Amino acid sequence: MDNQEILQEAFIDVAPKGLDMVAPAICGSCAVESAWKFAIINYAQNQRGGPDVPPCEEEMLSCMTNELPGAKNDYVIMSFMGGFHGRMFGSLSGSRTKAIQKVDMPMFDWPAAEPPRYKYPLEENTEYNRKQDDDSLASMIEMIDHWKQEKGKDVVCVAMEPIMCEGGDLQISGYFANGVRKLTKERGIYMMVDEVQTGVVCSGTYWAHEQWNLESPPDFMTFAKKMQAAGFYYSSEHKMKMGMRHHNTWLGDPVRALLALN
Repeated sequence: MDNQEILQEAFIDVAPKGLDMVAPAICGSCAVESAWKFAIINYAQNQRGGPDVPPCEEEMLSCMTNELPGAKNDYVIMSFMGGFHGRMFGSLSGSRTKAIQKVDMPMFDWPAAEPPRYKYPLEENTEYNRKQDDDSLASMIEMIDHWKQEKGKDVVCVAMEPIMCEGGDLQISGYFANGVRKLTKERGIYMMVDEVQTGVVCSGTYWAHEQWNLESPPDFMTFAKKMQAAGFYYSSEHKMKMGMRHHNTWLGDPVRALLALN
């Protein structure tokens, strides 16, 4: 079995609808940070004029000293309070659960929106829960505008989990998720669904976000843990056009890919 066949059977055969490509990674945090890299690179390329327009000399020189315009310090990732995306520097900046895991660490200056918090039973709290969804969406719009106007920073990607497990079993409705998808589409922002903890038939469907019945698929979806391998799915429109924009030695872990296959 060649590498292409392994990728097909281990990953693509169970890919969520609308995401036909996969980028293997080493762990869940790696998968999240890699997906955010893809989002930021794609956003920067669009701002520059498209994937065929290379970075200019000033960008190439300034990135080596971690400065603008090459180091996009004015690009940010939005996550949610109660959300968890990993424990490495980038992913930890987007995680908002356990303070002991964040304290003392240098963090990116990234925004965190307040998620809807529902009352149960759902059928007895329809009006209250819908208001939670609408209020959270409105606060996201306000926050995106605030960060642009007051801080000069663009929200490039919204990262969300179908169930914020580590944040206290905070579940997200299909209505809210579709609102986020509409918002991100309208603003030219990417939507990443983090299924590291919820993926692989934990919720009645292979991927938990499939129960949202999104009008259009997310731009990226991460996986790890129960998949026995890690990585993220994306659509071909977000494929890197320039070599070495995203790279690691083995492009994931070949042994873990074989575990996922079996």
